[in-house]
Amino acid sequence: MISDVSTRGPIARLGFHEGDRIVSVNGHRVAAEAEFIDCLLSGPGDRVEVIVTRDGRNETILCRSSHATQG
Repeated sequence: MISDVSTRGPIARLGFHEGDRIVSVNGHRVAAEAEFIDCLLSGPGDRVEVIVTRDGRNETILCRSSHATQG
């Protein structure tokens, strides 16, 4: 689960909200923060599809993995 998101930080710029629960990254289920970061940064190509549960429903966040490293 994402917590304590800065409104101007890199995670917020990617489209994540505080309280989002990460379900999968590029179709791979993730269970821990380190696993999420690894998938986000090492995904094939630049486009990363992240499924989160937000307000009781699944949402898709499309982002570019290169943006995750900008701070």
